[in-house]
Amino acid sequence: MTRSFAPRTLPRAVILNNEIMPYRVPLFEALHNRSDLETLVIFSTARSWERTWTIDPAALAFPHRILPGFSLHPPKSQFSEKRSIYI
Repeated sequence: MTRSFAPRTLPRAVILNNEIMPYRVPLFEALHNRSDLETLVIFSTARSWERTWTIDPAALAFPHRILPGFSLHPPKSQFSEKRSIYI
C-alpha cells in the first residue's frame, strides 16, 4: 500500500488593519519575509481622512488587499474629535 501526502503548506496569517500606517509597514514586511509563514494584510482603507501621510499601496512589498467601502465620521459624544467607522 502506497501513501500519498499532500504537499506541505506553510501556516497562513491574515492580518486585519484599519489603514496603511507608515510605522506598521516594516512589521508587515518582516512577517512577509519569514520563510515559515504566508501572510496577507487586509486594510479597511488606504488612508483615513484625517491623516496627512501618503503611501502608495502599489509600492508595498507584501501581499495586501484594500477593501472597497466608505467611512462615516460621527463625533464622539464627550470630545470634539471624530471617529472613523469603515463600512
